[in-house]
Parts: sequence; C-alpha cells; structure tokens
Amino acid sequence: MNQVFIKHDLSIYNYRKNGISDHSFAVAVACQTIARKLRPGLSDTAFTSGLLHDVGKIILGKYLRENDQVLQQRSTSPIVTRALELEFFGMDHAQVGSHIADNWNFPQELTLAIGFHHNPDEAKGRPLLAVITYLADIVCLRLGVGLNNPGIHPPISDYCFEATGYSDDTIDELCKEVQEALQATTKSSDH
Repeated sequence: MNQVFIKHDLSIYNYRKNGISDHSFAVAVACQTIARKLRPGLSDTAFTSGLLHDVGKIILGKYLRENDQVLQQRSTSPIVTRALELEFFGMDHAQVGSHIADNWNFPQELTLAIGFHHNPDEAKGRPLLAVITYLADIVCLRLGVGLNNPGIHPPISDYCFEATGYSDDTIDELCKEVQEALQATTKSSDH
C-alpha cells in the first residue's frame, strides 16, 4: 500500500515527500482510536476508511500538476483546496475517492465515509464512520502529520461534536491520544 502513495508528488496538497502516506496512516490510526471509544466493532473498518480517505487526491493530483500554470492563475495559494478542485474538475477529491470505493464494491458505509470525510452531516443516513473519518482527519491536520506547512487548525462542526460526544474541551486530549497511538505504532514497527 505504501508504494501506491509514495510514488505520487502531492506537494500541491501541502504534503511533504511521502506525506500522503504518513497522513493517511495517521488518519487510519486516529479513526481506529476514535472508533474503539465510540463503537469498537467499527474499528477495523474505520482504519480502512482513514487509510483511503484521500485516495482521490492521488488521481486529481496527477492532473493538477499537469495544469500547474492554470492553477497558479486561479489561486493565490500554493495549496489546492476543495473549492479549487470543484472549480477545476466539478468534483472534489472526496467525491473521486467515493467513486473509486464504489467501483471497488466497498460497503456503502465505507464509500460514504470516504466521500463525505469533509462534510459527514451531508452523507445519506449520516453514518458514524463518516463522522469518525472527518474528526480523525482534522486531528491529524492539527498534529501536522505529513504536511509541509503544519499548523492547519480547521474548525470542528457542531454536528461532529453532537454525533461523537467530543467537545472543544476534549479535542486536545484526543489529539494527545492519537499522538501516543502513533508513537506506539512506530515503536512496535521498529522492532
């Protein structure tokens, strides 16, 4: 799996070299950590959702790099945003990832989690897995895992807080738990 991610330069998405691999693995660990608290039976599927949540960036990234000059004219930011993806392609990386998951015959809950990991409140049936993937992605962005320019601090939706029971007061603790889980995973893989 690592080979699939590593071969792609996704610096236009603010990933450092091999950053998509690091970020995706971190989101997978974060998803599993959150799922174990909220619905333990979902933890393996949550791991998969985290691992694949940004798979659409691999597809779109190739075309965005080929059109780098057009992108520079349309945006003052060197980092591609979902809005720019929508303007350029008519869909964002999450929607592309959802189409891929659907074509691979993934379960609907996993397909929805990939497709709605930025807006889980809009997913049909509002599956918990989409909310978990959304929250895990935000936690890993806040931790800066895999990013060229860490320090991204996106707000967390009220819907996410309602669906998970987390709050502004408990998110820092969740970030620490995920950081510890990542460190434990790294230590165990070193042996």
